[in-house]
Amino acid sequence: MRIFLGLPISAELERIILAQISPWKSRFQSKLSWTKSGNFHLTLKFLGEVPAPRVASIKTKLSQLKFEPFALQVNKANFFYSQGKIRVIYLELQDQTNHLLDLYQNVEEMCSALGFAPEKRKYKPHLTLARVKFFQSNDPWAQFKQTLSEINWPRCLISQLILWESQLTPKGPIYTPLLIKK
Repeated sequence: MRIFLGLPISAELERIILAQISPWKSRFQSKLSWTKSGNFHLTLKFLGEVPAPRVASIKTKLSQLKFEPFALQVNKANFFYSQGKIRVIYLELQDQTNHLLDLYQNVEEMCSALGFAPEKRKYKPHLTLARVKFFQSNDPWAQFKQTLSEINWPRCLISQLILWESQLTPKGPIYTPLLIKK
């Protein structure tokens, strides 16, 4: 099973995101794979392909993990680059209380205790808006980023931690909750 641990966002924030990006979709000549409704989430730990017996031990450990709801705020829009080209469009998230960073560290420790390698990169909380499959430099990248960064985004209450299975399909990933921690 291909699995990851993540945090779903509120329906309100997803609705606003979809409304904001919708008029921009036709303005790009680049080939973009936009995140579909229902698939927005904040990844804490991607675990990859895991055999079913090991998933059971992850569920057991996860059910013991302390989790308290907290709020996040969209900070601004940004891009991840590869070889000098934009590869991912995302919204940066910030947590004024450090609950997210504490949760991330607890998840890393839990996964490390289960034999998963720790993440080498610094954690950058974000919501993926789109993946760039084919990049065109003349698209309105700067305007899109600026417009989304100027929005007064609502705070989003994070009230669940989910162990998801991710099934990749030609029409995009299908996420199935395996365990919901409240």
